[in-house]
Amino acid sequence: VLRFLWDSDPAGRPLLALLQVLRRDPLLRATAPIIFTTPEGAPVSASELSAALASEFQGLSQDLLDKIGRYAASTWTQSGHVRGRVNKTRSTALCTPPVAAYAAFLGHLDGVAGQALFETIYARASDRSPHVLRELAFAASRRGLIEYREMGTVIELSFRRLLEPE
Repeated sequence: VLRFLWDSDPAGRPLLALLQVLRRDPLLRATAPIIFTTPEGAPVSASELSAALASEFQGLSQDLLDKIGRYAASTWTQSGHVRGRVNKTRSTALCTPPVAAYAAFLGHLDGVAGQALFETIYARASDRSPHVLRELAFAASRRGLIEYREMGTVIELSFRRLLEPE
């Protein structure tokens, strides 16, 4: 699914890659709350990210925590959540319809359904409100990537088109 979306969405590649890493890397996931709660334009430091890691992963040396914090800051910069080389500040990542579809798909793989798909860690990493993510998912549906249906407060997404062999 990642490979298919990667080929179809060059602009969304940084965020697609981040979503995949968030799914697999508990160290990066531990730094996500710092990024998600930092307002746009506010400073983000590797030491803040290291502190978040220290509270969740006791027993790691401070040198290792600092190194992982620097790598995490670099990853968040590459995804568009942070900008700057030395003095990093929070920015907004570019979220496209395929990225919204992939975020919902990853939530689906975690067993989430309906409206809750727009509130997962992957949805939060998409840097858009649940309302905007629903609009982007609808746009992905119009492109034929997913099936999106909404009736009142009930939302249903199907990912069979992404899962069909080509």
